[in-house]
Amino acid sequence: MSKDYFKKKKTAAIEKLHLPEGNNQVIVLETRFLDHLTSWDGVRRSPDPNGYQDEMPQIGYMVKDIKTGIVMVGRLNAKGCLAASDAEVDNDKITSGEHKIIGKYVCEETENGWERIENPAKTAQCDRILNQFLNAAGVPVNEGISVIDAVESVPGIGQVLQVECYNDPFPKVVDGKEVMSDNWKLKNFKPVKEAVTSMVEEVEDLDS
Repeated sequence: MSKDYFKKKKTAAIEKLHLPEGNNQVIVLETRFLDHLTSWDGVRRSPDPNGYQDEMPQIGYMVKDIKTGIVMVGRLNAKGCLAASDAEVDNDKITSGEHKIIGKYVCEETENGWERIENPAKTAQCDRILNQFLNAAGVPVNEGISVIDAVESVPGIGQVLQVECYNDPFPKVVDGKEVMSDNWKLKNFKPVKEAVTSMVEEVEDLDS
């Protein structure tokens, strides 16, 4: 009898849980040093599907929503790459073949193959986002702590922070057709105290 119950049931892909869309209060459970080819569990995907020979260094984090208990992982890029649409692109080098556009990034040939070119302005933006995350998590970023020490200290601090969950869909080929796939991310990391102060100021502005 118990086996009959399962005759019409089919297995299904595991749905990735994400925080509710919008602002949420979370704690950081764990942080890890990763790259774009390594999963949270340490599984290595190789080679890069776009053919890039460089690795994108990333900081992975796992957070738990205080209200729902949902656990979600995210990543912060440590380096920004030169996109084909960036104003800094040297078209003469592309014409000469010194640089080459692969996917949406500009690459240069090295002894390892074609690697993405760094965009210093975008790397600076990555640094700002990382410091925003660390500050929200309770790390005294103004003290000039080593990034490795700062990132590894976050889970032990246990500070509640506010994050914004949003969907950034990307195209994916399924059965020969391109479809948009959900891609939930987190941004706007803020200490809870700062987030509450910001909300009060917005209400006061509306009342004035």
